Amino acid sequence: MQRSELARYASEWQRRWHDLFDADPPKENDGPRPQSLGQVREDFRILLGFPWVEAETRRACLEPLPRGDAIWPLLEEFLTRPLASITADQAIDRLAQGVAQVRDKAGHTTLDMTPVRILSEAEMPIHEAFRSASVPTIDLDDDLWDRAARSCGPAGVAAFDFLSEVFYWSGNDYTLAHFALWPLCADGDDEADNPYRPFMELVRGGWSVGWDKSGLFLFDRLVERGGKREHLE
Repeated sequence: MQRSELARYASEWQRRWHDLFDADPPKENDGPRPQSLGQVREDFRILLGFPWVEAETRRACLEPLPRGDAIWPLLEEFLTRPLASITADQAIDRLAQGVAQVRDKAGHTTLDMTPVRILSEAEMPIHEAFRSASVPTIDLDDDLWDRAARSCGPAGVAAFDFLSEVFYWSGNDYTLAHFALWPLCADGDDEADNPYRPFMELVRGGWSVGWDKSGLFLFDRLVERGGKREHLE
C-alpha cells in the first residue's frame, strides 16, 4: 500500500479527531490544534490527549474507522482496567493460555511453553533482562498488517497504522494496543477469541513477558507501576 494512500486516510481521521477534541478538550495534556497535519506519530495533541477525552468522544473518533464499533469497547477495557496483582502461578497460567492462542493464530511460530522463569529487580535490572529478549507474540504481531489487509482492505491497513501509534501512547505498551486492535485483524477468526487478552491481563496484573534463547520469563513490575505485591506464589 502506498504511503500516500495511508496519508489520505490518516488526514481525514486526524481532521475529524481534532474537530471532536475542539468540542471536548482533553482534561489533561491538551495542546494547540496543528496548523497543518503531518503523520499522526508527530501529532502530540492526539497522542497525548486521546486518553483524556470522554469515552463517548473516543467512540466518535473510532466510529468512521473499519471495525471501530468493535475496537472501542476493548480500548475502554484496557484504559479503565485497574492494576490488580496476580500471583506468579496465576501469571504462568495466563501465559500458557496466551502461548496456545499465539501458536494457533500464527502457525509459523517456534514459540513453545517452556519452563517459565520468574524475575524481578532483585535478580537483575529490567533493561538487562530484556536486552536480548523479544515478546512471545512477535510472530503474530508481524502478521497483523497482512491480517488487517485481508480483513478490511486498504482502509484496514491505514487504520492499523494510525491506531497502533495512538493506542501505544495511551497504554505505553504495544500488547495493549494489539489487544484493542484485534477486531481489525481477526481475518475470519472469532473476534471474541482474542489472543492478546491473556497478555493484556498479565500487563494489568503487573507482569511483563519476555522470550529469549533460554525460553520464557515473567518480570514482576507491579511495584514499579504503582501496585503492591503481597506474595509471588
